[in-house]
Amino acid sequence: MNPQNTPYQPPVRDDPPPIWPGDLPVREPDEERLPDEVPLPNPDENRTPEHYCRLH
Repeated sequence: MNPQNTPYQPPVRDDPPPIWPGDLPVREPDEERLPDEVPLPNPDENRTPEHYCRLH
């Protein structure tokens, strides 16, 4: 939508699609917060909707 995001999409999507300028800062703290705040070895509990509400 932004003029700076348009020229950044083709070069980033061609090489690394998961290396977006907005995904990097959002994925890094998200993955680090999960094991830090939710140290549960159960993958089923992480899938629950209640867990998502607490993380957000």
